[in-house]
Amino acid sequence: MIRKSAIPNIWLEKTLKTNGADDWLLWVLLLAKNKKFTVSFVTTYIHTHTGTNTSKNKDEMWKSTEEALEIFRLNVHGYNELCRVFERRIKLIEGFQLENKNKIRLYLQNIDIAWYVLNYKGIKKYLFK
Repeated sequence: MIRKSAIPNIWLEKTLKTNGADDWLLWVLLLAKNKKFTVSFVTTYIHTHTGTNTSKNKDEMWKSTEEALEIFRLNVHGYNELCRVFERRIKLIEGFQLENKNKIRLYLQNIDIAWYVLNYKGIKKYLFK
């Protein structure tokens, strides 16, 4: 749960045309504004697929994500490099999810992102034993 007073005005004022990435935008804005928060492991909400939400529609989710990134880029300053990397990451994922492009080839073209993903997924510990 997020206190209403902690929600950034940008999130309230800039509505996404394509539903889906509004939660991502809210979290990124909270982090960019250095808002403090804690995590509760008590279940308070369970997301269910209704058939009308965008969460299972990859094409719509990526449109929404690109739109959310643009809102962030235009309204929060000092994150230009992060926005560029995230935009490349979106294009990379779109490439192998929507266009069926070769995943290895795309990662080789974006080696910094590949390295980050390997680190994030913990694969580095298996490669360098």
